[in-house]
Amino acid sequence: MVPKEGSIPSLPLKIPANRIRQSTLRIAARVSAFYNSCILQVMSRLELRELAGNLSRSWHDLGRVLASRRLLASLHPGAPTLTPTKLRALDVIGEDDGVRVGELADRIGIDETTATRLVDRLEAAGVAERRSAPSDRRVTLVGLTPSGVVLVREVAGRRQRFFCDVLAALEPDERTELVRLTAKAAAVLRDRSEELTAR
Repeated sequence: MVPKEGSIPSLPLKIPANRIRQSTLRIAARVSAFYNSCILQVMSRLELRELAGNLSRSWHDLGRVLASRRLLASLHPGAPTLTPTKLRALDVIGEDDGVRVGELADRIGIDETTATRLVDRLEAAGVAERRSAPSDRRVTLVGLTPSGVVLVREVAGRRQRFFCDVLAALEPDERTELVRLTAKAAAVLRDRSEELTAR
């Protein structure tokens, strides 16, 4: 049969049945894998949400316990007026030989005006003082007084003994895992917090 001018001659299409079956099975396998992947992703999201809810509740409880004034009073009987924010500020001030008020504000998560008032209260308590930076007299730094140094050491010692008691209630491998995961979670929380506040 002579094909018409401009037409494409049709060729007989002969595909073995076993090749058709193999192709069908491959397509079915891909569809099944995709479906299973979708199901797993949905399940993972649901599980993640449930775990996130549990984590949020646990961290809330932990924060409430650690911020309890009764616990703070028992850990620091010599400093009943110390709040969690004041303690954190003293820790930050004690880490370096003097910090600027703006840096202190950033590191404890408050605005600079609040940090200034906080330093005023620490100065009034006799545990912190403002002084000029040795390298630039125009720059004011906040440092610990001798009484502040003693207080920070006592607080650190009592806090360490408290957490030793907490860790003693766990199995040895649980202690290491708790410390590792807490440090990892704290880093993620810090990064995520910076991302959110930068928007």
